[in-house]
Amino acid sequence: CRTLCNSRKLSWARVNMKFTALATSTTVAVLLAACVCSNAMQINSCKSPAMVFSPPVVGAPVNLADARQAVSDYYSSGKYDDEMNGIFKRAHLFFESLTPSNNATVIFDIDETTLSNFAEMQREDFGYIPKMNTKWVNSASAPAIPQSLDLFHTLVARGFKVVFLTGRTEAVRAPTELNLKRAGYVGYDTLILRDENEVNLSALEYKTLRREQLTSEGYDIVANFGDQWSDVEGDCSGFRFKLPNYCYIVN
Repeated sequence: CRTLCNSRKLSWARVNMKFTALATSTTVAVLLAACVCSNAMQINSCKSPAMVFSPPVVGAPVNLADARQAVSDYYSSGKYDDEMNGIFKRAHLFFESLTPSNNATVIFDIDETTLSNFAEMQREDFGYIPKMNTKWVNSASAPAIPQSLDLFHTLVARGFKVVFLTGRTEAVRAPTELNLKRAGYVGYDTLILRDENEVNLSALEYKTLRREQLTSEGYDIVANFGDQWSDVEGDCSGFRFKLPNYCYIVN
């Protein structure tokens, strides 16, 4: 501080040195030293002598922009596909060990399980904009998730019944059926969507109820695929396959 004040031809009257020490459970560091001269000191904004900042706080959330970029990078890098390939490799091995009965049934969720909305989520900057999302669903343009489509064809060829159980509502049945057809999902047994009496149920409640109904009708549920825990938890799930989803959570 003496050097700084003298360099500006300010009389040395009093210098207050203040040190602020911040401690966390794992680190202790002296982060700030502030110098104050008695005469009003003119700060050169191009050569600022000090900087005040907030150090990382344990438990603070990650910056939202950084989180969005991290998700985009994970999907585009091939790591998401690597993760999916590992899960579906085990799924193929599991079904190879089974001999399907007449009513052996496999449940698939739709969004982020059999159809990918990732391009639209990027377009909406990983937010949820109802008007844009509704337009996207009605466009019936979501591409198939290749690992799911490959397994689907294998299951249908071997005689398993495939039931799509989605949180989408009956209002979008037509575009959902069209999207499944366009994406290559042909030959499934049933498509189940929420009716007007189920819109207030949680995803877990709704899907568990529907699986119980299928079981009471004679379907033998041997496996269940979903990207949400609410897709695969609950009764009548069979062998559960939880797929990765780093974009949103549905309870």
